[in-house]
Formats: sequence, C-alpha cells, structure tokens
Amino acid sequence: MGGISSSVRRKRRADRSGRRPVGVLLALALTLAGVATAGLAGPAAADGDPGDGHVTALPPDATPEAKAMAQAQATGQPVVVDALTTPYAQTTANPDGTLTQDSTPTPSRVQQGGHWVPVDSTLTANADGTLSTKASLNTLTLSGGGTAPLATLTSPDGKSLAIGMPFPLPVPTTDGDTAVYADVLPGVDLDVTATDVGGIREVLVVKSAAAAANPELATLRLSTTGAGLTMQSDAQGGLQAVDSTGAVDFVAPTPTMWDSSTPDSTSGTAGARTAAAAEPQTAAGADPSTPDGPGTGAQTAQIPVSASADAVTLTPSADLLRGTGTRYPVYIDPSYLPWKAGAPTWTWVQSAYPTADNFGQYGTSHSSQPGVGVCGTYPNGGSCVPADKERTYFQFNTSSLHSVEDTLGAATLTVTQTYSADWSCTNKYAVRAYASSTAIGHGTNWNNQPGGSLVGTDSVGGTGSADCGDVSFTYNALSAVRTAMGGTNPGVMTFGIYGDESDANGLKRVSNKATLSVTYDSTPNPPTGFTASPTPRYASAGTTQACETTANSTTSAFLGNPGAQGLQLKATVSSPTSPAQPVRGYFDLWDTAGTVATGYTGYVSSGNQVSYTVPSSKLVDGGSYGWDVSANDGILGSAAAPSAHCHFRVDMTPPTVSVPTAPDQISASALPVTFPPSGNGQVTGVHVGGGGWVPFSATDPAPAGTPSGLACMHWSFDPTLADAAWQCGSKLPGASGLAAFPTHWGTNIVYIQAEDNAGNYSGIVAYAFYVPWNPSGPAPVFGDTTGDGSPDVVAPGSDGNLYAHSVPGNTQATSPAVSLAAKAADSPAGDAWKNGYQITHRGSMRTGLNVDDLIVHKTGSPSMVFYFNPGNTGTDGRFDKKQEIAKPPCAGCTDYAADWSTTLQVAALGDVASTSLDAGHFGNYTGLLTTETTSTGDAALWFYPTVAYGLLGAPVKVAASGWKNMDLMSPGDTAGTGKPGLWTRDRSTGDILSRTLTTGTASTDANGDPLDTPVPTVTAVSAGTKIGNLVVAGDPVVGSDGDLTGDGIPDLWSVSSAGSLNVRPGTTATGSSGSPVTGTAAYFTIGSNSTAADQWPLKNTLTDIDTLNPATAHGTTSWGADHTGAVNSAVVLDGSTGFLQSAHAAVDTSKSYTVSAWVNLSSTAATITAVSQSTVNHQAFYLGFQSTTSHWYFQTTTSDETSTTFQTAHGGTRDAGGTERTPATGVWTLITGVYDADSDTQTLYVNGVAADVAAHNATPVYNSGGHLNIGANAIIGSTAPYNQWGGSIADVRTYPVALTPDEVHHIYTTS
Repeated sequence: MGGISSSVRRKRRADRSGRRPVGVLLALALTLAGVATAGLAGPAAADGDPGDGHVTALPPDATPEAKAMAQAQATGQPVVVDALTTPYAQTTANPDGTLTQDSTPTPSRVQQGGHWVPVDSTLTANADGTLSTKASLNTLTLSGGGTAPLATLTSPDGKSLAIGMPFPLPVPTTDGDTAVYADVLPGVDLDVTATDVGGIREVLVVKSAAAAANPELATLRLSTTGAGLTMQSDAQGGLQAVDSTGAVDFVAPTPTMWDSSTPDSTSGTAGARTAAAAEPQTAAGADPSTPDGPGTGAQTAQIPVSASADAVTLTPSADLLRGTGTRYPVYIDPSYLPWKAGAPTWTWVQSAYPTADNFGQYGTSHSSQPGVGVCGTYPNGGSCVPADKERTYFQFNTSSLHSVEDTLGAATLTVTQTYSADWSCTNKYAVRAYASSTAIGHGTNWNNQPGGSLVGTDSVGGTGSADCGDVSFTYNALSAVRTAMGGTNPGVMTFGIYGDESDANGLKRVSNKATLSVTYDSTPNPPTGFTASPTPRYASAGTTQACETTANSTTSAFLGNPGAQGLQLKATVSSPTSPAQPVRGYFDLWDTAGTVATGYTGYVSSGNQVSYTVPSSKLVDGGSYGWDVSANDGILGSAAAPSAHCHFRVDMTPPTVSVPTAPDQISASALPVTFPPSGNGQVTGVHVGGGGWVPFSATDPAPAGTPSGLACMHWSFDPTLADAAWQCGSKLPGASGLAAFPTHWGTNIVYIQAEDNAGNYSGIVAYAFYVPWNPSGPAPVFGDTTGDGSPDVVAPGSDGNLYAHSVPGNTQATSPAVSLAAKAADSPAGDAWKNGYQITHRGSMRTGLNVDDLIVHKTGSPSMVFYFNPGNTGTDGRFDKKQEIAKPPCAGCTDYAADWSTTLQVAALGDVASTSLDAGHFGNYTGLLTTETTSTGDAALWFYPTVAYGLLGAPVKVAASGWKNMDLMSPGDTAGTGKPGLWTRDRSTGDILSRTLTTGTASTDANGDPLDTPVPTVTAVSAGTKIGNLVVAGDPVVGSDGDLTGDGIPDLWSVSSAGSLNVRPGTTATGSSGSPVTGTAAYFTIGSNSTAADQWPLKNTLTDIDTLNPATAHGTTSWGADHTGAVNSAVVLDGSTGFLQSAHAAVDTSKSYTVSAWVNLSSTAATITAVSQSTVNHQAFYLGFQSTTSHWYFQTTTSDETSTTFQTAHGGTRDAGGTERTPATGVWTLITGVYDADSDTQTLYVNGVAADVAAHNATPVYNSGGHLNIGANAIIGSTAPYNQWGGSIADVRTYPVALTPDEVHHIYTTS
C-alpha cells in the first residue's frame, strides 16, 4: 500500500518542480483568477462582463462559426472557432457539422497580439529591471529590487493591487516562474512565484532559530494599495479587497504556517500551541514539508490577520516559530487569491476541517492537490487525518450552452487522478460525480458545499506505481448538462467528485485541470428548393416559376385560384450536424400592405421538404405577394431564404370564351372559309376534307390588380378535349378564328376552352356548325366506318382493342390499311372487344350520315348498344360513345323475350328499301336482323326497323325456326335487285347461302301508334343459293361489309383460327357487278388480328395516334419544322444522345409489315438509323441512311445471334427524270420499308417509288419485348443509343401488312 499525506492548507501550482528546503519559509500568495460565484461572499458581477471568462454568445450571423464548419467539412479535420474561444473554453467545428466546446476550471490560453497562446507564467526581465510573466491571464509586475512594491497585480476589469514588504528588497534571481529575493532579513529569503492567472505567491524563508528570533518577524505589516479598493477581514479569518460598490476583487483565505517536523522528530507538545489548527502527525516516512505544503508530521497553525485601509498585519504563532519542538524550515503562508464572479474555478472540502477554504489551491505535492474519499493510516508510511472525508468540486461556465439546450448531442466530464492511496493499477474503487447549478468559490467548505444529482459512477484503479501513471476517468454528463441548461442558473455548472468514503484505501488525489466537453449542433442550413403548389406560372411560355425573385413581374409567376387545398409553400430544410437534427421551417408571406401569414411547419428529418399551407381566403384576387422561409431546429434558426425572396401575383378570375349563336350572321367575305353557327341559315364554302375557321372571342377579365392575360386555347371535336393540344403564346389563334378540319358532313360540334397565364380555365364552350357534303369527294357507301368511301372490316384484335381494316389495292380506300377503331376499355362492359362481342355495321340508327354506326351485342347479355360514328373524338371510325338500344314490345308475340338475352346473332342491313344513297348520305335508318332462341331450343329470325333516332319499331318474326346455327352477314345487294340481301353460314356444315329479302312498310310503332313517315321493313327471307363453304374450325368468324376490293361486287371476309384476316372476292356469272353473286374467288390475306397500324405524327407530342404506344425521349431532343413547313412538327435530334423509344413493339416482324418516315439529314458521314425495332442483340429491322453505299437502306436480320446475316435493300432518291441521286443533307425525303412474309421479300421505297428489292429473308427476327426506336438503335433493356440520327424526323408510321406500291405512293402524295 502506498502512502499519501494531507494538511489543513492546500497550496498552489500544478507544474512547479521541487523547491530547495532552506530555512523557514513564510509564504504570502496573492493569486488572481476569475471565479463565478453566487450566494457566497461578495456580490455577483453583471452577466457578460467583458474578459471575465464567459463563453461569448454566438453572433446572430454566426459568420466565424460558418467559416470554420465549411473548412472542417472541406478538410475533414476539426477547426477551432477563434471567435468563440475564451481562456477557459475552446469551441471546435467538427467535419460532421457539429460543434464541440471544451472547457476547464483553469485558464489554458491567453490573447496576445490578437492571437491565442498557451498560458506561461515564466518570469522575464523588463527594461527597467522589473519582472513580468510571459503569458498569464492578467498583467503581473514583480519588483526588480529596492523599496518599490513587491508586486503589482491587475484584475480583468483594470483594477490594480500593489503589495509592499516592510523591508527593502535585493535584486532577485529567477528560476522559471519563481523569483528569489535572498536575505531580505538575516537568515531569511523571500520567494515569489507567479501563477497562470497573473497572481503571486510570496514566501519568507527563516533559515534558523536565530533568524526566527528576529523581532521583525513577530509582526508583519504588508502594505496594500489599490485605487478604490479597501481591505477587509471576513468571518473565516481571511481577507478580501472590495471596491466602492462592495464588489469583491481579491480574497485571502486564513493564512497558515507549518514547520519541517517529521514523524520521528515531532514534539509531543507542539500540537498544543495551536490546538485549533494543529494536525495529528503521521508515522515515519512519506512527504517532507515544502513551500507547496506541510509534509508528513509537520506542525501547522493558523495566522491571525487584521486589515486596515492600506495594509494587512499578520502575527505568526510564536510557539510554532520559536518553539522547542520546532524543526526548520518552518513555513508561514498567508495566501491571497483574487475574486471574480462568473469565472470557472475549483476547490475541495474536508470534513475534518469544516471551515477550511481550499478555493483555487493547487500544488505539486500530493498533499496540496484536491482529494476525494476518506483518509486513513497506511502501513507504508504517510497518513492524513483519519476519517477525514474529502470532496472535490469543479465549476464550469456554461452560459453559451443555454442557447443550444435542445441540440446538445454529447457531454463528457473528464477528471484525471494524480495519486492514490492504493497504488495497484487493477484494484478499483468507485468514484461518483454529482451535478449542481450552485456556484463555488471563496467561502465554499465542508459546512457550505453544493448538493447535486448523481451523474454517474466510475471504477478507478490506482496511480503511483511504475505501471500506471496518471489515470483519467469520464462521465456521460449529457443529461446533467441538459437539465442544468433548463434550470434557473444555466450559466454555472458545478460537478462534485466523491470517492469511496468508507474505505481509506480508496482515497485519491485529482488534477485541477478537469475538462467538460460538450458537442452540440450548429445553425441549420439555409433552406433550398423553394416551390409552391400550385406552382406560379406563365402559361403563354409554358413555364412555371417555383420561386420568382423579381417582384411584381408581369411576364411570370402568376397564381390562379388554389381552391380548397390552399397554397402550399414548400422548401427543403436541413441540418449540418451528424446525425442530423430534425428541422422545421418558418414561413413568412406578405403583400404590399404587410404580413399575410406566418408560421412554423412540423419537424422533418434533415434534407426533407416542409410545407406550409396558406388558405385561399388569405389571398386577394389581383394581389402581389412575396415569401421566404428560414430553417429552425427548435433553438437555432437560419437566415431567411432566398435572400431576394420569392414573388408571385394572384389572378383568380378565369378567362371567358364566347361563340356566335343562331341569330348571328357571318360576313359574306368570311363565309367561304368560316363555319357559321347551326341554324342561322348560312352555308359555308368548306366541305368535308377541307379546313375552315370557327369564329370565337376570348378575353381575360381584369381582377382587382393586374390580369395575367390570355395564354392558351385548345379545341377539339372530343367534348373531353383529351386529344387537344394547348396552343399557347404565339400559337394562339388569330382574328380569323380556330382552325377546324371536320371529318364528316352534317352537324359537327367543336368544343373550346381557354386558359390564362395563371392557369385558370374557362368553361368548355360547345359550337355546333353544319358542313355540307362534298360532291367532289369520295362517294359514301354502306359499310364505310372511316369516311373514305370504302367499306371496312371491323374486327377485334388479340390485344382486346377493336380495329378497322381496309383491303390493300382498293384505290377507293384512303384510310390506313389497319386503324384503331376503339380501345378495349371502350367496349360495352370495358372488358375488351375480343370477349364474345358480336359486331355489325351497315347504315346508321341516326339520319343524315355517310358513315356506319356500330351495333354491338354480347351473347347472353340483356342489353344491346349502338356506337355513334363519329364519337367523342369527332373522328370518323373512332368509337367511344354509345347508347342503349331498347328492345321494343311485341304485342301478341310468342317466344319473344323482353330483353336481348336470348339473341344469338345480329346483323345491320342498312336501308332495306334501297342500296342507293340519298344526296350523298343514307336515306332510311338501318334495320336489324336477329336470331333469338325459342322455347323449343331452336331460334327464330326477327327483323327490327329503326323508326326514329335510336329507336326500334315493332318487330317482325321473319321465320319461326331453323336459325339456331346460322351466322348472319350483310353483303348489300347480292342479287342485282337494288336492295340489300342476306348471307348466312350454317355453322354445322359450313355452307354459305345468298338469300333475298321480301320487304314491306310499317306505319305504326311498337306501341301501335302511327308513324309520321312509314318505314321499310322485312317480311320474308328466301331459302337461298349456296355460294361457298367455310367450316367453323378453320374460319370461326365470317362476315361481309359489301364491296371490299373496289369492283362493285360484295366480298366475303373471315378470321382464320390462326388469326389471319382473309378476303374472298365475290364472283358473278358475268364477271361484273349488277349480277347475282354466285361464288367467291381464292382468298388473300389483308392482315391479322395481332396488331394495328399506328402513327407518331411528332407534332409537338410523343404520343401515337392510337394512344397505345407512346414514345419517350432520351438525351437531347427538340422540335422543328416538318416537310410541310409546319412548326413544331418534327423531332430534331443531335446525332449524339437524342432519340425516341416507344413503350413496346409496333409490328410483328415475323409477319408482313410496313414502316415509313419522313427524314432530313444533317450529315452523311456515318450510317445512321431513322427507325428500328429492337431485339436482344440487334434490331429486327433498320430504316435509315447507309454511309458505305451513300444510299437510303432497309435492312432485316435473319437471327438474333451475335453473328447474323443482314438482308439489305438500298437506293437513292430519283428525280423527275428517273435518275437516282445520292441523298443530300437538308432535304426532306419519305423512306418506306415493306416486308412481305408471303414472298419473304423486303422492298425499299423512296418518296413513294420502289428503289430496291433485297434478297429473300425467310427467317425474320421478332421479339415481342422490343421497342420501336426513332432516331437511333437500342437493344432490349437499354437506352444507350448507337447509329444515332443527326437531323429531323417526322410522321413515323407502321402497318401490320405489306402495303402495295399504290398504297405506299398514296402515303407520299397525301402526307
């Protein structure tokens, strides 16, 4: 077991080396330190007193902090924030965005020349012979000899105190921080030691009993002079210097003295000389007495002291100074310490000396260092007062932490053990830490010590052996610091360190340089990502301004009516700390009159968006507003951002649109090209197929402030305006009106809507107008759904959509070979057209039309519907608007169902009275033939005339039985009678019969009420003549829609079990029309039910016309003029990154197909692709320009292996004389590739003319997962392009059939 000694007085200095033991040392120390106290001797100084050691509050802009954090994050190293540094504390910016404040109860640094330097109390000579410290906390001057004051001390607030001796001083010698004045009296030296805080400790050394007998030592009068200071004694026998306000600037604990006795030499009567102060002596061994404090066995005594206005008088104990048991040197120490409220400090208290004051005391000997635990007697020598309990207190200034209370991340208290009773490194004893907000200082003793709450307990081993040096131990003080910061005195925090007070072996000494390290967050980052919802905009330019920094702009940042959800202001907030603190936003919205709305959002994780809702009621129509936002973590707030603020104007008044009504007349000059309103008696000069103007006016009414202005308009024949692109800014229609291109004659309705720059929409205005039939256009025919004058086959595709097919080679047909008729979702039940629907068309259930409506029924369904042609889109052949067909009553009928659930087949016959047209349009309504099951299990044939718009008349039972297995077809006039006939197929035998119909008239409706005009009806059907045979197994679906091939003879079509759509031309005995059909010729395939034709017009949109396979842009793309000069009607590609890719495959390349595109080259230096369709390793086809041949080329692959054969057709552009020319840059050209699966050939067409036919490719590659690429090649699963197109591309088309040369040329001439 090691030894440890203790005494009543604990002396100074942590770093002083041993002193020579010469004579008797009388020590008088005046030490300056800044000490924060409250409730003890002396009034507290004002908060924020400069130079008092307080950690300065962060400046509002925190500029030094921000710079240090930026440097720390950039370098990855901690950076000291000089602006926040004090002698007792240092703040460091960490790379993770946090700040750490390390504070101590002792000064660590001082400022010199604007820079911080370490504390250094080494004495140096001045020019006048005086001495000063190198770098102490406060200014100190020592005498260079003579009668001048021994020392002049200066306090932090500028007060001075001069200490004079009662005898002249010789020239001193120096050793580090100590000056020795030799023989100031015979046999007496004076040692003066400077302290780190700029104070002194003076020691008189009486070297012998003879020197001690000098009467000048009996009473010592030390002069004390200081402007405005008065010395006073206190209740504990100490001294204090106070100013005129009563504030204490310097204090002196009760002086003490001790000799150099050891346990073997101690007199048995020495202790009686000063019984009140004597300390029981130790056994032999342990520490000798030194200027730092009494050694083991030393005799001690307190020195009475008195004070006057200009001096203090000390009367040393004569018994101890000259007693028979005194051993020399004897030490007399009246210590003086400065007092400054609010500064960090330390002390320790002893139960054996309940009024002893160890405030600010520290020395190199163990007995002069703070202790924790309980003292005892130790076997290896050394002892302190048995059962004396010691506790140590450290005080820290925490005023700067109060402002970051809620963002404290960590707090660690570190204490260092310097010596221990038990030297074992492994034997550990509990050491507890307590926290309090009670200040310590002069007057803190065992009877007056802080309480506190337990912070934690650490088990600490020994110090003293060669194996373990000083030992540091720590406590997690985060909770304690947070509690203190929320208390009534957050500027001061005191930690008490208690040892094991039941085991003397657990006694320990600790350093006065404890550390409190607190990590906290910093100011949140300024917000970013400013936006609003709805976002302010300027619709004319198609732009939005999430944060417009220009105030009161008239060309940007207009906000419409936000509606019930209000205006949501948004920003991204973040914290620089790691882990990042939750952050919230504080929004401020104002107008010209002042604040409109302010408030905090909720907290979000750092880096997330916050949103603040402004009710619409807070916004005034026509008002001009600004807003900004700051980030806040609950304590610290960033500067508001953006610095220029965000601005917007409010326009909640929607624009208006008006159109002429029936009484209004169009001027004679405008009428030839303008559509007058229906019912006004005027007829336009525009026919179907042409374009004209729709008159209108649109305005944006002014709100209370500035109107945003009319921005955009769109219009369409679709009442939902789903397909109508907005025309904005310079594209707004002019004074002539809206451009409209009606697709059918008769009444058309266009729907119009306007938008202002704030995003307010007008109501949708409908304008009805009449378009006359064009006698020079295609002659209308029954069976036509697309309006091109040629019958169409309408059949479901395998994808569930409905498609219209025309026959290649029919020169009358001008619509695509295959076009989308209706989407799967537009089927009657929305469940796809392929799911058992019977579809028939011939004529209309409405009057005055030249295209067929569609009649649809699903087997077993109680309902039947007809689809309007055109529907909502206003385009002939697109079916998206339907109406129920009510089944009429049938009085007295047998086996007649009340609904359509027993219907097996339905066929629209058209006008049963005549196959001729009435002035270019259908005459009578269409009539319907149905087969309906009977009670016997057979089926009857019924006819239903249409007697009014969408209304069926009284049914006629044409045949009572024998029709269960019959397919019904409507071929038109098959017998040369000028009336429609009927084709039927017996599903059991496959026989196809041609039948004639007997007609009559009906003059009453289904209720027996007379009709205004009698309607034709069917009364009987003939037995029929066989014209062919198609078994159901091979061709499950059959139909006829009249003349499909253009020769005037009705034709038969079927869908094979393989999905091919086949046409069998009708034949007559004479070989010409007008004669009865007697049979059919060999079939040819016009397509399949797998895919349809599609088109990407690329007119400022990437959507295909079928809206089933839209394209997506990759890389750099823009819009330009197309081959007709129309602006924004072609995609412009950079030849590097830009290209388009559709959602899925456009054609089945293992079957016949056609692909076409208008192209314009910007360079001929490399092979580049205009259109391709991807596979895993290649493209199924390539259409583009080939640099090796300087030709256009159409290429297919024979396999998808990495090594494959490429079949290529290539050629140039032929001029009017037929000479082939090399493709040139800047010239628009139509290139078309046709693959014919029947002949395995591929043909390249240039400007509608065949340029080359390639070698056969019997194994064309197809991958259903491929995409259509426009402007480059890209394999499946990739958006990395190659062979990128440089230039422009427009009007890309695909067809699931091999177009004929005439059809390809037709594309060229019509596009």
